[in-house]
Amino acid sequence: YIKVHVVISEEGKMPKTRGRAIEELTRHNGLQILSIWLLEYGLQTTLREVSLIFANVSQGNPRLSHLDLEDPIQRSLQLLGSDDYHVTFNLIVFLRNVCRISTVYKSHSIDLSVCAELLDVIDKWATASALAEPAKSRHYVNTISITAETLCLLTSTENDPHHVYLKAIESLLKAKDNVIQILMRITTFYFANERVRTIVDKKQKVIASEQSFLQLPSQEQIFELKTK
Repeated sequence: YIKVHVVISEEGKMPKTRGRAIEELTRHNGLQILSIWLLEYGLQTTLREVSLIFANVSQGNPRLSHLDLEDPIQRSLQLLGSDDYHVTFNLIVFLRNVCRISTVYKSHSIDLSVCAELLDVIDKWATASALAEPAKSRHYVNTISITAETLCLLTSTENDPHHVYLKAIESLLKAKDNVIQILMRITTFYFANERVRTIVDKKQKVIASEQSFLQLPSQEQIFELKTK
């Protein structure tokens, strides 16, 4: 019922009652209540729907800055390892949104090792993308892209007290054994072209990559570059 009133459809259709529904849900701290469902009721459809509501309600909603979102943030982080990319994607969108809204939420997320968790997400879905069919691979890459965007936000100094920035950097340094390895894998990963990934010889791979990149449609070229 809540999803019908607050979630924008894949076709971009916005429910007429969306603004009012989000306002009511925020007023009664509905995210806090729904966060219980994230772990207590492990049905996949429930997780998808609740995570989708989280992503939509948190989008540009400054009223959330006055609420206690510690539980929703913590439960979202606990589920980032989900094998369902829909759930992972939506929860990362939620985390990105609330960290944009409030430095307090950003600081709390960093305290809960969000940076290390997001790096693990990148590593997991990059591996999955390499083995997936093109249709699924695009979903995986979208998850990687939103994760990278969220990491950039978390380590940004813009409008943040210096101690929050230092906390984010410290969190990344704690995960330093994985950071460089994961990020190097991503920057040399061939997202849009599955064929290049299977070439073992490094020199041949570079040549094939340059040739195939030029043959990609312009939209695919932009997708490849933007993701990296």
